[in-house]
Amino acid sequence: MTVKEIVREYLKTHGYDGLFNEESECACVFSNVILCEAENLRDCEAGYLFPCGCGDERHFCIRAKKAEEDRP
Repeated sequence: MTVKEIVREYLKTHGYDGLFNEESECACVFSNVILCEAENLRDCEAGYLFPCGCGDERHFCIRAKKAEEDRP
């Protein structure tokens, strides 16, 4: 089993949508996880998709909290 397969399985099992790295402003969704081969991949965190509000349907954002967790 490869590291990429292990990461994908972990994300799937725990309900995450992908990975993100705030410092490098990088994110990848579950289906394309670890395609960027970023130098600082070790700093990536598991996260959830949320609407970015940029109007571009190809653009996506991932963050640590689910959208429901923002509501009071």
